[in-house]
Amino acid sequence: PVASVADENFVMAVVADERTLLNPRFRTLIEMLETRVGALGGVSKLVPYNLAEDGSHDLRQDALSDASGLFFLASQVYDCDSVVKSLGELRIPLVSYIYKGNLKINRIDEDWDWVAREMMEHLWRLGHRRVACASFHRPEPIKTYNWVKVRERAFLDFAEEHDMPFSEDDILRVERADVLEGFKPVGASWY
Repeated sequence: PVASVADENFVMAVVADERTLLNPRFRTLIEMLETRVGALGGVSKLVPYNLAEDGSHDLRQDALSDASGLFFLASQVYDCDSVVKSLGELRIPLVSYIYKGNLKINRIDEDWDWVAREMMEHLWRLGHRRVACASFHRPEPIKTYNWVKVRERAFLDFAEEHDMPFSEDDILRVERADVLEGFKPVGASWY
């Protein structure tokens, strides 16, 4: 039988690599998940690991032995199929957030095309006809930053569909800095 969050001893393990944990967006997601699991009477715990470029990792499966469910925050940088295989060996219900690998697992993903179009539609309804888009400079690794291209394409397509004066030249490019330091502009001024 599978445990549910309503069970008295439910333990949700959040599994994430150390690099992903530096990202404030993911820290916020983890805090929200911990709050929700706690409100339902369960307990959550964070199980960090290190992931190398070659896919090797130091995830300790024994740290997950009391888990009733696993929430896996996939690496944004490296292929993490080896970690997913290790998690699958545990036979504990598993869901992943933004896993882009080749293994079949339950996953939650982001729809950047929809998000960008919703933002543009909202601005359009408010009467804005000139908008700005801040994005990463190029080139970026395709696997890691494909969402950037999807989001930019949605902005450009919406602008074209609505005859808005917006082109790829209007995208403000920023350099990816350390996630704790923020972003800095590349070849552009902030007004």
